[in-house]
This record gives sequence, structure tokens and C-alpha cells, in this order.
Amino acid sequence: MGSIKAFLDTDVILNWLCKEATKEGEALWEAPYEILKKAEKEEIVLYTTLINIMEIRFVLRRKKKWKELEIEEVIRDLGKIDNFGIIIPEETDLITGFNFQASHMLDPFDAIYLSVVDKISGFLVSRDRDFINIVNKIKGKLTAFTPESFLETIK
Repeated sequence: MGSIKAFLDTDVILNWLCKEATKEGEALWEAPYEILKKAEKEEIVLYTTLINIMEIRFVLRRKKKWKELEIEEVIRDLGKIDNFGIIIPEETDLITGFNFQASHMLDPFDAIYLSVVDKISGFLVSRDRDFINIVNKIKGKLTAFTPESFLETIK
């Protein structure tokens, strides 16, 4: 089953790292944790980009007020997760992202992430409903999901 590939958006990784929950107490981190466990069991292959890692560093530093040592340790540990690749976007990814953004309401980062999703021929896992809807519209089929719906889809 290792042929299932998915791209994790920044918000999904942060949900897990920060053990985030909604105001109502719903644990947003549980589904991302289960997804990462599936990667470690070689059931799926996960990806993110170096840009996402930079965004994670920024959020942990500025918004979550984590200590620098904690941040760097977490970033190192992300790189050690089995079947979790960190992609450095290439020139072609940027051009593809530029073209996606020209024809769709995508922010620059999401446009690049979508180009990487295209490159890996995988699913997108995000909490950004607008991003999910745009990706599914572009693709003409369901390829973008919340973490919870992704887990249901790959059962």
C-alpha cells in the first residue's frame, strides 16, 4: 500500500506538533498523528516542502513562543520520520505554481504546494477549506482532504 502519497500542509503538521484542539475541545492533532503513524508503518508516503518547514519555524517562534532549541529539535525530528520526505521546490515547481496562481485564487505558497502535489501525484492534506475546495475544483475530483477525511478515504 506504500503507493499512496500525500502532501501535508503546514497547518496539519502544526496541529500535531502543538497538540492543537478547537475551542470545543476537538483534538485537531489526532488525525495528523494517525497519518504520520501510517507513514512509519510504510502504509503511505508523506511529503512537505522546505517552505512548509520554514513556515513551521516561523509560527513556533513568533506565534507559539517556543524556545529556539525546541524548535530546532522538532525540525530535526521531522526529518527523521520514516516515509516523510521534505521536498525543495525547483524552478519547474515555481513556474507551475505561477501558472496555477494566474488562473486560480491561490496565494503564492499554496500555488507552489499544489505544484508539488502535482509532481508527486498525490493527495493534499490541509485544514484550509478554501485551498481544499480550489484544488478539488482544479483537479475535477477529490484529491484534497482534511486529515480526518483523508484517513476515511484511505481505509
